[in-house]
Amino acid sequence: MLLALGAALLLGVKSRATLVLMGLTYLGLSFGLMAVQESEGVAWLAIHVMMIAGALVLVQHDRYAVWPTKQD
Repeated sequence: MLLALGAALLLGVKSRATLVLMGLTYLGLSFGLMAVQESEGVAWLAIHVMMIAGALVLVQHDRYAVWPTKQD
């Protein structure tokens, strides 16, 4: 799933929706690692979630999207 979402993000296919799905995937993985008391893995996934949040802020400046979202 992460490979497919990463490829979609690199190709620019619905960037905002792809980033949201990636964020939800990383959030689910973080909860799974918290359940098994794996703190180091949760820290790494938290960094990924922060990068995705930053990308969601900057997605409005996406110029080279294959399938862009509608702009107002």
